[in-house]
Amino acid sequence: MFDLTTYRPKNNLMTLFDDFFNDDFFFPTTKSNTHLIKTDIIEEDDKFIVKADMPGLKKDDVDINIKDNILSIKAERKDESVDEKKNFIKKEIFVGKVERTFSLPNNIESDKISAEMIDGQLLISIPKSEKIKPKQIKIK
Repeated sequence: MFDLTTYRPKNNLMTLFDDFFNDDFFFPTTKSNTHLIKTDIIEEDDKFIVKADMPGLKKDDVDINIKDNILSIKAERKDESVDEKKNFIKKEIFVGKVERTFSLPNNIESDKISAEMIDGQLLISIPKSEKIKPKQIKIK
């Protein structure tokens, strides 16, 4: 259905300790050094719902596309704090590109997909198409 990553716990305590101090432990990246959007996917009787965390982003910052049953969510958080007069003691807020792609099942109505941004969370509603009901054919 959706293309999700399988959870694999760390086998070695030292590897876990090393990864804890690696930025990729907190902000997993794709091969292009673009950070992944954290998502929840919910299946209901009539639709799928994708919830994506987008803190600090506005709806105009987010781009959602669907092509060949691939749902793509992309956004970019620009660094608005670039001011040489500011003396940052610590700067942890991620700035840059984020993205996520999912393979969609065939039983969706792609022309009826809707999205809304509520309190830093993107909600994408993906309606399921009506299942083909069996039809009884009478022999004449």
